[in-house]
Amino acid sequence: MDIEQSTLIWIARIVFAVLTASINVMARPGRVFDNMQIFKVMHELGFHYSENRVFEYFVPDSKYIAFSIIDIRKPHYFPEDPQAMRSTNGLVAIMQLPIADGDGQVNYFHLLLSVLDENLDAELCDRRRNPLKSQHLYAMQKEIELFEQSYTSKIQHDYQTHND
Repeated sequence: MDIEQSTLIWIARIVFAVLTASINVMARPGRVFDNMQIFKVMHELGFHYSENRVFEYFVPDSKYIAFSIIDIRKPHYFPEDPQAMRSTNGLVAIMQLPIADGDGQVNYFHLLLSVLDENLDAELCDRRRNPLKSQHLYAMQKEIELFEQSYTSKIQHDYQTHND
């Protein structure tokens, strides 16, 4: 197999295998987040306001987006001026898979979630907005690890199969 075919296989694997892990970060019942506080916390955590009007965190020394923060309410983006932003009662923290930075990215995701939880006086919830408990986060981490192992195995298999 020539290099062009091998490269196309790698690209196809990467494009089709990208998944996300997401957790809702919800304000306490009956409350909304302070818009200025959202922007402040995102800046402190190293997130950048992107041209897509969401907050993105890049893997250090790369152009790879590790995490995104979007508004839970449609249209899911933030205006550039926090004062022009309508109040929201939730954010969605999204981690891109496969992981570009190994265990460091998973650990940072957990840190990110705990900082958002504390600094925004929020609750971590699943997609149905049910509060998450430690065992749910642990189960999610195990699912991510399993996906990563499977993904790595497939890439290695494809590479070995097409280079023989």
